[in-house]
Amino acid sequence: MRGQHNAQNVAAAIAACHTIGLPFDEIANTLASFPGLKHRMQPVGRLDDLLFINDSKATNAEATAPALKSYEDIFWILGGLPKDGGITSLSPYFERVRKRF
Repeated sequence: MRGQHNAQNVAAAIAACHTIGLPFDEIANTLASFPGLKHRMQPVGRLDDLLFINDSKATNAEATAPALKSYEDIFWILGGLPKDGGITSLSPYFERVRKRF
């Protein structure tokens, strides 16, 4: 799974599993087969070198920032109703967006 936020989640899961006594090989095998959660930076397709990611759980700027931070070059498709605070806090990531409409 891509992203610093996911690495932090994995580290927390490993620590919790280790604390309750699960062996590291069992933890590692489970993590290796974990596909991630639907709608959270979920790879859904590929066309040539273009990877399509569904991050529809990111419904506000705070939830979207970690995903945008995880990619250098993106086509960002977004929609929905504006949330309080808007998306101006995401402006540091706008330079990663290849094209905006």
